[in-house]
Amino acid sequence: MQFLGICADVYGLDGQACEDARDYIASTGAGYPQIVATEALLRYVSYMPSTYIFDSSGRMIAKYAGTLSESEWINVIETLMAKYS
Repeated sequence: MQFLGICADVYGLDGQACEDARDYIASTGAGYPQIVATEALLRYVSYMPSTYIFDSSGRMIAKYAGTLSESEWINVIETLMAKYS
């Protein structure tokens, strides 16, 4: 299973990606890759935070709007791994 973080609160009034977003990504210490969202990508996000989970074929198998607790994420991951592994 691979995670990808997308920093979406990134554009200034001039339409350019804010350096603060890149600084934030660098400061998280997350153990997974993170990117700054493009305007095109943001057209598909209706709620933040949003989580989309894809299988190894690139098919979306789950979508979550809002935050989940650690125990909820563990349950989601274990359930999906059992179903799709």
